[in-house]
Amino acid sequence: MNGTAPDYTGTPNVSARVDVVGDPMANVPAGYYYNPAAFAPPALGSTITTPVLGNQGGGAGVLRLPRVTNLDMTMAKFIPVFGERRGIRLQCQAYNVFNHPEFNGVGTGLQWDAAGKQTSLSAGIFNGTLPARILAFGARFEF
Repeated sequence: MNGTAPDYTGTPNVSARVDVVGDPMANVPAGYYYNPAAFAPPALGSTITTPVLGNQGGGAGVLRLPRVTNLDMTMAKFIPVFGERRGIRLQCQAYNVFNHPEFNGVGTGLQWDAAGKQTSLSAGIFNGTLPARILAFGARFEF
């Protein structure tokens, strides 16, 4: 035991890794991005020379955030004043013009109690978004 938490690896130099026991993107509960039930705690470590690790490895490639779909647009109008070369330019810029939600964070902290029941409340739930639509207006006199 390491304090009150189980020592999964048997050594303080190696951190615990979870077991991937299913497809995280299959049977996803409503309101979640991935299925937290697709992960399980690894077996407890036996000795310091033979640490027991989960099969997730470094975690690369197991989960990815959804693609960011962002479209920006600019509309401008030149109104001539005192000839063709002088005038007023009106401009409107829209960032994320369709106001599509763009998530940039999802809960990945998986926790289990002593009975092996998952206790993490935020695993698989989005916890951050990029800004919504932004509009910028401008007017300038060109000569």
